[in-house]
Amino acid sequence: MNEAGLVANMLWLVASEYPKNDGTNPEMSLSIWAQYFLDNYGSVAEAVVDIEANPFDAVTADVPDQPGRLAKVHLSLSDASGDSAILEWLDGELVIHHGPEYRTMTNDPPYDQQLAVKRYWQDVNPREALPGVI
Repeated sequence: MNEAGLVANMLWLVASEYPKNDGTNPEMSLSIWAQYFLDNYGSVAEAVVDIEANPFDAVTADVPDQPGRLAKVHLSLSDASGDSAILEWLDGELVIHHGPEYRTMTNDPPYDQQLAVKRYWQDVNPREALPGVI
């Protein structure tokens, strides 16, 4: 969390696929991705507007002590106003879910699949089945 109340969290996302360097966008290591947002923005809206106007490509590397296993994450941002965003690199493109309704993120799967699972279980009677049993 920074002094303006912007919060950044990163969780594992196996489906992450980062762009190939074609020389058109600057690159940023995932190791500083969350810190970049905390250092440069005071709100989610400000961060989303700027990242859409000034794109960069994420670069990953091996997980420490696990050669050959790339770090793969997605990032959530939230601020004191209640605004939120989930940022994911899927198929080499940055996907942004932005709005106060995007408040919770888990490790896997990608966020659109998390929303689909949530919608499915909203219509299931918990007295008949529990999540994970069908």
